[in-house]
Amino acid sequence: MTEHGGDSRTKSAIQSYDAELQELMWTRTRLICLIGVVVSAAAVPATLYLEGDPVAGPGTYRAWGLSLHAVSFLLGLVLIPVLRGRVSAAWLVVPLLGLNITTILARSALFQPDATPDLGMAILLFMHAAFLPSYRSQIALSVFAVVAAGLVPTVVTAIEPSVAAFWQSDAARTELGRHIPNQILGAVFLGGLSIVASRTLYTLGRSAHRVKRLGSYVVEGKIGSGGMGDVYLARHSMIRRPTAVKVLRSEPGDREALERFEREVQVSAALTHPNTVRVFDFGRAADGTFYYAMEYLLGLDLQQMIDRHGPVDPARTVFIMKQACASLAEAHRHGVVHRDIKPSNVFLTTQGGLHDFVKVLDFGLAKRVTGSDAGLTKAGAVFGTPACFAPEGLMGVEQLDSRADVYTLGCVLYWMLVGEPVFPGINAMEVIMDHVKKTPEPPQGRAIVNVPDSLARIALKCLEKDPRDRYQTCEELLAALDTAPVLPAWNLEKARAWWETHTVEPPALETTDELEIRGRVSRR
Repeated sequence: MTEHGGDSRTKSAIQSYDAELQELMWTRTRLICLIGVVVSAAAVPATLYLEGDPVAGPGTYRAWGLSLHAVSFLLGLVLIPVLRGRVSAAWLVVPLLGLNITTILARSALFQPDATPDLGMAILLFMHAAFLPSYRSQIALSVFAVVAAGLVPTVVTAIEPSVAAFWQSDAARTELGRHIPNQILGAVFLGGLSIVASRTLYTLGRSAHRVKRLGSYVVEGKIGSGGMGDVYLARHSMIRRPTAVKVLRSEPGDREALERFEREVQVSAALTHPNTVRVFDFGRAADGTFYYAMEYLLGLDLQQMIDRHGPVDPARTVFIMKQACASLAEAHRHGVVHRDIKPSNVFLTTQGGLHDFVKVLDFGLAKRVTGSDAGLTKAGAVFGTPACFAPEGLMGVEQLDSRADVYTLGCVLYWMLVGEPVFPGINAMEVIMDHVKKTPEPPQGRAIVNVPDSLARIALKCLEKDPRDRYQTCEELLAALDTAPVLPAWNLEKARAWWETHTVEPPALETTDELEIRGRVSRR
């Protein structure tokens, strides 16, 4: 993936969505204008009936007052093709509805000076809120309505003698002193209510755009977080298969994270060993957000097992470690180094009736030792987890080969036997320096279970500082584990009995609120 390729595809996807969103906004604006024309025409008889004979203003105002609504909406229809691409649709509607609010207020001041035109104003304010839930433009329209509610009747009274005459008596002037403030308060109430409605619809609109569907997968909830992204439980929309979907978690424009995430998919998809997590599918969401779908596993990782149940039985440790070695052996044959083997990346599950079935997870830090990862790792960069850190990693990622995975497998083996990391340490740097300089204590001295000498020797050989002194391949480590006399041996029957007495509940799903695609919040 080239430097500019990912950026251009993401930018293109965002622009494509923005264009789709703007088209929707203009379609709704056109609908508002059409409804305005139809309602204006139908409202003429109702308005004549409700207003009756003019109370103050002369009848000459009635014709243009009633027709201005329809004319303004027709004008809006004419202006839409002209203004598209030049202004926001929401901001075209603000002056359009503002003109109609002004007309309603003026006509009310002329024909029913002492009435408050709440109904007409409410219809226009909530028309904007319903069709264009643009929070800021709704505030602007509401503020305009409040100002117009006090200003328009005042201006009409000042310039129209017949209306001024209506308010001439002492009682009428007292009423006018109460009427205009009441009208302003009514506009404040309606404007505030419409803003709340707009905000609610805006929030619902954002919720509708949250990613509930990624390609063919319908998201049900968040499971947790992995090395580079968040993991969600989803189901394939057609075959309904439970699936774990991992979504890249990065800042917009973080090209390196995107490329590293994409490489994780490519690496995982190329591996076919049963003990490696399977990748089913991958793709990009509408805004370019990268995701991939992998098999959903119900069980627990080694970190959880050790935290809950303490050190692992040595025979069971061998049973688990051999599967992890087999998975990584295939990865190494493909020229891939995992670089982040740790207890939380070794998952135990039940598959096809087989218990204690191992799945190696999270190839997010994987590095090809054949071919090129140019631009994806920096010289001198340090990757991995301090508790399982190969000493040569301090010299930079270019020093890491498959023997680094042998070292981290040794860390996992030691951790399982003892129930604690090789070097607990106080902070990350201390732990890393211990891996570089300190000789680990034999596991028999720290374990609360009986650790066979042969298994302890295997762990310590994996933990040699010099890569040349370790097992050179995972196949060699696997062969050593095969010959380790750990009795009684762990088998599938014992594994089944353990899982039957240690029920694992499905993970509690978190809300999917965090799964929001960048660029899907409309720019208003």
